[in-house]
Amino acid sequence: MDKNLLKLMNEILLDIDNKEWISTSKNDSDEYRNAVNRLASYNLIEEFNKSDWRLTENGHKAIMLGSVESYLNKDESTNVSIDNLSIINGSYNSVNQSKTVNSKKKNNTLEYLSWIAAILGALVTIYGLIKPFF
Repeated sequence: MDKNLLKLMNEILLDIDNKEWISTSKNDSDEYRNAVNRLASYNLIEEFNKSDWRLTENGHKAIMLGSVESYLNKDESTNVSIDNLSIINGSYNSVNQSKTVNSKKKNNTLEYLSWIAAILGALVTIYGLIKPFF
C-alpha cells in the first residue's frame, strides 16, 4: 500500500480520536476520500450519520498499536483485499472484497428492545380489535 495513503489514514484515525468524529464532504480530495473509504473497509471507522465518521473498536485497537499498518499486520484473523475499492458520490463500495472475521456477533440491546416494543404494540392492537366481540 502507498506510504502516503497509510500516513493519511493514520492522520485521520488520530484526528477522529482527538475530535470523537469527523465529517467528510464532496470538497474533500480524492486521496482523502480514498483514505476514509479504506479505513471503513478495514472496519476501523464507521459512518454514523450521513458523511460523519467515528472510530470502531478496531480503530481504537489500531491507535493503541500505533498505526494502521501495525494493526493490519497484527490482526491475523482479518483478510481484506484492498485493491478493489471504488468511490461513488463520496461513499465507498467494495467489489470482490473478501473478509474473514472470527468474532461473535454482539447482541444489540436497542434492536432487541425495539422488537419487544413492536410485539407488545401488536398485541395491544389485536386485543383492542377483538375486545368488542366479547
